Amino acid sequence: MNPLIALLIVNWAVFAVLLVLRVRAASTYPTSRLRTLGWLGALAIGVFLLVATQRLGIHLSLAGLLPEDVVEYLVSLGQLVLSLVAMVTIAASVYVIRRLGREVSRADRMVRILSNRIPEGMLVSNLGLTARELEVLEWMSEGKIADTEIAAVMSISPATAGTHVRNIQRKAGIGSRPDLVLLATHDGGSTEDRR
Repeated sequence: MNPLIALLIVNWAVFAVLLVLRVRAASTYPTSRLRTLGWLGALAIGVFLLVATQRLGIHLSLAGLLPEDVVEYLVSLGQLVLSLVAMVTIAASVYVIRRLGREVSRADRMVRILSNRIPEGMLVSNLGLTARELEVLEWMSEGKIADTEIAAVMSISPATAGTHVRNIQRKAGIGSRPDLVLLATHDGGSTEDRR
């Protein structure tokens, strides 16, 4: 057997196995968004399988192992399927763009709403925070909101962490921890830069 044909058979088999695995996996994903992405992945692998089938057919025909009209059928079928895939890809792209557009506009609205909770012109550097308070605020901006979390990373007691948080809230005139995080991120840059 021609080594090129053997390689094309292996190539075809790999794409066939990948397609079966992708289809099986796509149907088990927990959310519709993941299932959609899984099916789009299966579609892409299907296109590669189709191209591998065409190449294998052409080389089998050139080797005299497959009638030429079968190859012509494979090529015309492949062109039809590729045209359908192009249309499905365009439709899927429009769907994804619209879906992402809604998510981005929702995120923009949330940022506008949340950023309006911090008074304009309020800067962390103008609050007169101590170095430890700035460090607490830095950890809060990185997601350490609870006193126990802050205490663990700063090697202090949770009560001391709570005292620092209350002092920052008092100096900033802000009542909630999430608003402190907004203040830290609203001010721009890292609180490390403000020390």
